[in-house]
Amino acid sequence: MNRKIRHEGVVLSTGTDRIRVQITRHSACIQCRTRQYCTYAEKEEKIIDAYCPGIKPEPGSTVFVTVSETVATTAVLLAYVIPLFILLAVLFITYTLTGKEAWAGIGAIASLIPYYRTLYAFRKRLKKKIVFTIQQ
Repeated sequence: MNRKIRHEGVVLSTGTDRIRVQITRHSACIQCRTRQYCTYAEKEEKIIDAYCPGIKPEPGSTVFVTVSETVATTAVLLAYVIPLFILLAVLFITYTLTGKEAWAGIGAIASLIPYYRTLYAFRKRLKKKIVFTIQQ
């Protein structure tokens, strides 16, 4: 079962096969009655490029951006989970070998450089795999 994640957004610009959409993401506490008194209520705006198969919405119109849960899970794994495991593994291994916290910390942070460079090198392939689509 391939469920979809869906967000409402506003079209900023249109291209030949892609649309630039601005999505406003609210934090979980947006439904709270006391949010205007609280400093934790967050509102974050994201701009994404989405595919539009056969749809040409006008700039300023409201559309729904969808992505499958498996694609979203893949993106979270690549962006957060795998780097966390790399960081922790290198941290513990370096600390075990050297016994120095500073070297372990520097080595752990430096270990992420090749990982993110690899992601950057494969960005075109990832753009084909991690796809947002538009529904009106």
